[in-house]
Amino acid sequence: MLNGRQCPPKVNKHRVRLAFNDKQRSMHEKLIYLYGKERGGLACDKIQRKINAFRKKKPKRLRYKDSHFDPKNRFTQRDSILISYADSIRQPRTKPLQTLCNFAIRYLSDVVNTIHLLPFYPSSSDRGFSVKNYKKVEPRFGSWKEIKKLGTNFDLMFDGVFNHISSKSRWFKQWLRKNPLYDNHFIAFERKDDITAEELAKITRPRTNELLTPFKTKDGVRYVWTTFSKDQVDLNFKEPVVLLRIVDVLFRYIRNGATFIRLDAANYLWKELGTSCSHLKQTHVIIQLLRDILDVAAPSVNLVTETNVPHGKNISYLGNGRNEAQMVYNFSLPPLVLHALYTGNASYISRWADRLEKTSPNSTYFNFLASHDGIGLMPIRRLLPQRDVQRMIKKAKQHGSLVSYKQENGQRVPYELNITWWNAINNLNQKESHETRVRRYLASFAIAFCLKGVPGIYLHALLATENDNAAVKRSGVNRDINRKNTTYAIVTKALRQETHIKAVFAGLKELLHVRSTHTAFDPNAEQNIIHDNKQVFTVLRSNGNENVLCMVNVSGDEQYCRLQLDELGLQTPLYDLLKKRRILATKDVHAVHSFTLKLSPYEIRWLKSSLKRIIL
Repeated sequence: MLNGRQCPPKVNKHRVRLAFNDKQRSMHEKLIYLYGKERGGLACDKIQRKINAFRKKKPKRLRYKDSHFDPKNRFTQRDSILISYADSIRQPRTKPLQTLCNFAIRYLSDVVNTIHLLPFYPSSSDRGFSVKNYKKVEPRFGSWKEIKKLGTNFDLMFDGVFNHISSKSRWFKQWLRKNPLYDNHFIAFERKDDITAEELAKITRPRTNELLTPFKTKDGVRYVWTTFSKDQVDLNFKEPVVLLRIVDVLFRYIRNGATFIRLDAANYLWKELGTSCSHLKQTHVIIQLLRDILDVAAPSVNLVTETNVPHGKNISYLGNGRNEAQMVYNFSLPPLVLHALYTGNASYISRWADRLEKTSPNSTYFNFLASHDGIGLMPIRRLLPQRDVQRMIKKAKQHGSLVSYKQENGQRVPYELNITWWNAINNLNQKESHETRVRRYLASFAIAFCLKGVPGIYLHALLATENDNAAVKRSGVNRDINRKNTTYAIVTKALRQETHIKAVFAGLKELLHVRSTHTAFDPNAEQNIIHDNKQVFTVLRSNGNENVLCMVNVSGDEQYCRLQLDELGLQTPLYDLLKKRRILATKDVHAVHSFTLKLSPYEIRWLKSSLKRIIL
């Protein structure tokens, strides 16, 4: 066993050799497409040498994982991911990475097998996403030693912040000094109006700041492409050396324990004037190329794309299910869950989940609700009526949400809600019992956890953290509302006392535990959405002979659901996996194939029909 993953038999070496040759040809074709015959061929030779060097010195643990790896079992129901900054929990005289490791081992090792460490590299802004040095650990957090120790207990996800780098980075400083080794590493213009108004209007912008930022170079002022902020300068992937440098970074991360590489803002990698500069074919080719490299060098390592965009574009990064990312962030899920809980109506999320595209056996969705950023509004375009989106924004503001905007077609439009998930779900200005708030909160996660995919949970969602308005006031950054730092003493004290934090923590762990012990929740298990009651989100997960019916009342009222058991492949007696008891049919049932179930406000029911197959 490796971190909860069962090792299948070793694969045939002859097949591996044939696959290797296929990947070599595939890489060569992609590099020719990106850079032309001469430069592409040269880049291919250099990448092959990098791959060979990596394979010769591959860490023993990774060598073992790769030799026993079966792509069909890449993800299972045992997988779940904790998302955290390296320094979210602090302790006196202890490096934050060590503190996080201590906390995760003590409290989460039974339900979480992967930790997504948000950028822990030296950075100049954006809480780590303006990277100064890709290959170092911020000394305040710890060192690669602490990272590797964490990796002996959990699989790890590292951020590949490859679209841009800090303006304080060595790469950019060398470019400013006109070091020929860094020629063409960035996209720059002699004059601001070298990009026409028509070209600028076509470019997709996730922010409202100026696209071009002036910097003084050895040859005078140059206007540099900065998609996200003045401190985050975009890399120029039209230069093959940039790609080669990024491949070096990729291998460094894998050597130091990364099982997942999260490609931040992946859709912006390639720029072409006259286009939107988002989701271009060249961007997909780059990600497919990185997939080819990993399939040869480290097949057990996964690519995860982060593209906060409408659903269709987002899932395009799965490619054909075998040639691009193995996992995509399921960005439509958080706003749809929020809408369901705000309206007491699960119709929209049910329709979306019913149409959720099937992935291949070795690719899936990353199902999350809260993140270090915010609740994206772009992913629900064409999924919710605009009037419903506006009502949701209005209600979120009543809960204490801030709103961030982006530039689109020359207009300022809402981009994301900035709020903790605890505040998003619960209006703390209204009088309400902690029990009701906890039930509503857990109901939201029960939806995310029962859908096909791998669940991810942000540390502050796990701890039911409230809005950090003081941080926003200090920094002026909306996203800081959900990036609070706390101490180990405060957290452990809250988990010992009878607080809503303890109730949330225990409830979420129970959901994750039950999910991990039933194959019906395997990411590749069948998913059938039931539409009988719009106040109840209902999904049937099926894997072989195991069927689990998941029901979540998204309203504050009691609901009654009539279940046609024969149509669902269920039979009495039903067993409630969360309450750990049988539930019997009500008196109004007229046949053994029909069953009426009452759900109290925000109640969760995960029902299995065969006691013989229950894993307790």
